[in-house]
Amino acid sequence: EGAVGLGDTGETFVEDGVDKSPVRGAEGGKGLADDESFQMPDYADALYSDPACEQAGPAWVEYRQQMAIVYEIPEEDEDTKASLANQFLWSSGMKAFKQMDKEANKCFLGVCATLYHLARHRMVVEGNYHSASVLAKSLDRYVASIHPGKLDAANLANTSAPLWPVSDYLVGRLVREIASASRGRSLDEDCGSPKGCVK
Repeated sequence: EGAVGLGDTGETFVEDGVDKSPVRGAEGGKGLADDESFQMPDYADALYSDPACEQAGPAWVEYRQQMAIVYEIPEEDEDTKASLANQFLWSSGMKAFKQMDKEANKCFLGVCATLYHLARHRMVVEGNYHSASVLAKSLDRYVASIHPGKLDAANLANTSAPLWPVSDYLVGRLVREIASASRGRSLDEDCGSPKGCVK
């Protein structure tokens, strides 16, 4: 009774030009929704409304259809998907991060599938830890921005098979493989060179 609650005192706190005052309540105060880190990323629209990327353009539709082909021999499947991903990365201009973000706004799952297959091939087939870790960091930036169940739910939207060859489980397994391979080495080492691990 008569106690002053957090944010009820009217005090203000500004640090580095940012108002970090306590939440003020319903009378026009700040809340978590005002914090940019809690806002839904732009590419969430593409993930939830068009996971098959039908509206992203014909190149994305054709790419998804090519990535959906499953080859009997696992090595052929892996190599083909990595080759398609590499070709699409270059032809779409996604080597530049800003362009990759633009493409993720149109086709979130397609960008994730591209990064996953490139990182996996670099790690598992080529043994290029450095390249795999850089690609996996980019992939993790996207995947970590949404709830894990949402990626798989969107990828299986109204279908019996995934729209794109990527899943939370596959991404998590790849990240663990890369983390395991990172023990005792720095990012400056290139273990994909013909000479073995070199600095």
